[in-house]
Amino acid sequence: MIKRFQVLVIIIMTWTGLLGVVLLNKDLAHANSNLALGKSAIINQGGTLGTTDAAYITDGNPSTMWRSYAPGTPSVLAASVTLDLGSMQLFNKIVLTEYRQKANQLIVSISDDNIGWSEVYNQVLPATSETNRTTTIAVDNLAARYIKISAPDATYAFGIHELEVYNISSFSSMIVRTDLYGSPGVTIGYPEEDFHLYLLIGQSNMASRAPIEPQDIAAVHRTYLFNGLNQWETAGAGLVTNYPAITTLQGLNRYSSVEVNTKINGYSLGSSFAQAITEEFPHIGVGIISNARGGTTMAQWQKGSGTNLYEEAVRRTLAAMESGTLKGILWHQGESDVGHVGTYMSSLNMLVTNLREDLGMPDVPLIVGQILPGKSASFNNLLTTIDQHIDESDWVSSSGTSSVGDGTHFNNASQKLLGLRYADKMIPRLYNEIPLVDLIRENFNDKPVDTAPSNWTVTTAGGTVTVTDAASTGDKHLRLHDNSSVEAVSAALNFTPYAGDLTYEFDMMSSNTSGSMGISGRSLAGTNAFTLAFSPVGNIYTFDGISQINIVSYSANTWYHVKIVAKTSTNTFDLFIDNEIKASNLSFRNSAASLKGIYLNTGASVPGTFYVDNVRVYHF
Repeated sequence: MIKRFQVLVIIIMTWTGLLGVVLLNKDLAHANSNLALGKSAIINQGGTLGTTDAAYITDGNPSTMWRSYAPGTPSVLAASVTLDLGSMQLFNKIVLTEYRQKANQLIVSISDDNIGWSEVYNQVLPATSETNRTTTIAVDNLAARYIKISAPDATYAFGIHELEVYNISSFSSMIVRTDLYGSPGVTIGYPEEDFHLYLLIGQSNMASRAPIEPQDIAAVHRTYLFNGLNQWETAGAGLVTNYPAITTLQGLNRYSSVEVNTKINGYSLGSSFAQAITEEFPHIGVGIISNARGGTTMAQWQKGSGTNLYEEAVRRTLAAMESGTLKGILWHQGESDVGHVGTYMSSLNMLVTNLREDLGMPDVPLIVGQILPGKSASFNNLLTTIDQHIDESDWVSSSGTSSVGDGTHFNNASQKLLGLRYADKMIPRLYNEIPLVDLIRENFNDKPVDTAPSNWTVTTAGGTVTVTDAASTGDKHLRLHDNSSVEAVSAALNFTPYAGDLTYEFDMMSSNTSGSMGISGRSLAGTNAFTLAFSPVGNIYTFDGISQINIVSYSANTWYHVKIVAKTSTNTFDLFIDNEIKASNLSFRNSAASLKGIYLNTGASVPGTFYVDNVRVYHF
């Protein structure tokens, strides 16, 4: 195609909005397809002169036009036209060919729904001659269905020969790492449906600039990182093996194919996110695909922008999906777009729509994170409305976070906090997908007070076992009161024996720190496979069959929420107290091929009063 440039005037304008250079050309042919060609144009204001139909605005014929009209030929007549692209489209250039430079001011606004509008261009355009004028407006990659062109004080009679819209690759490639590199791969032992994959993309706070601390070096339990060899490796801190000059341990974004190779990718929110997910669901593995790049804009992340940020995220994710199932997209970006609040959601919607389509996952959840507090209140407030714009989406707060000292990048503690908040938004969605089988679910609220629960087997030689509602709130508990120095009390509830990973959850409280009570998982043989107990010297402890292992100290009249993930295949268990992991792979005190119940008992020689509530035993 031959391009003809008959340039009349070039005006270079600088302003704070989305627009950069405006070219005033008489004739500019375009190599990219015109998204507006043949689309509907509606006259909102200005009327229509004779047979100059609105359809001429998008007919591709520069000799036809629409012109405004009003009786009496006024000197000034405002005009407004809305172009309907038919569906959401991504574009970065608008070209308006105007009749005889009648517009004294040109305003461009965009909308998803033809109701709410965002202004993206507003410029005074003084006439320089009587010839037709073509105004080319370059914008960041925007997404919208409707584009409104307004000339509020146009000289009569304003007219439009053509309105054109284009999406032109406007950036250079940001692919940095094309060589293959990584630590030795590992075999994933999970079926695809139980190997949950997460794509982590955005700018520097997703890549992370937070230093890695000594406790962060070890691999996250049952979590794997997709590396530059298109293999999985354990997800701990590590070096980038093909950049030996960098001797600093790096986090999960170290295999990003688009991050600048001199950047240090620090402790990633993906690590605490994955830890929380695996702790909540003991039967799954988590795979992280992290492909963030610092300093990038929403426009640069769009499909076809020329940066290949989008394309690389899709390429690496599709390769990872050969061994697992994509469960979520975590997006943390915005520091480069705080000035684009009016158009950000439309652009994000376009990005996510394309990702879901190209990954073949139309309903995969999107979770976004706020930037540092104080950076931009309007931007952070915008993110709280994401579910009004994008289906299957949610957001996490940055409240209480701090920077590494530069006012932009989250510090180590804040990265960890954000990861947990991302997990808090993801976990309920997973519960809706993953079948969970309850073997016991007991909160005692349907039981009469001051008597033993009828479905439990109790012994009361040393005192009483009763349901109580001491606060008269209707929130009842099981009370084990041992008033003997010789005898004990106990309560047991059985279920159909189960072999595999089994989770025990319950709340427990002691009225003092001098009594003793244990809660055990009962084996099919009738032994205590594992036990967690209050000791008479103020410790919560377990017992591995040989020695006592103190876990934490406890306070009287304080509830503790406990989760024990028992694994009969290895005769070990993981222990969580108040939603924090306290120990992993603790040994059973007695071997057990399967488990059949829960058993509560006090110490025979130490009196005390204990409470248990919200008992749940389940498997996936």
